[in-house]
Amino acid sequence: MMARRVRFFSRRDAISQLLTGSQTRRLVEAKANQIRDAAGSEFDVRVRTGERVRAYVVAGHPKARARQAKHHLLERAIGSQARGG
Repeated sequence: MMARRVRFFSRRDAISQLLTGSQTRRLVEAKANQIRDAAGSEFDVRVRTGERVRAYVVAGHPKARARQAKHHLLERAIGSQARGG
């Protein structure tokens, strides 16, 4: 059996829509909210769209920053999400 050649043509507008579209934003924001929920309600989620959608889970309150520094809550939350938690 002989392998067939595959030709791939990229469309910048389609790739841009994929990286910045509303469905992508909802998916990224939902994952960030799961991480925030695992870390604690004192953390905030910030979503930004530039060339692609990005979400940040940040310690927005001084108490959250102190807890993050001492207990590494965000790292633990990300780890639990990676393991399917």
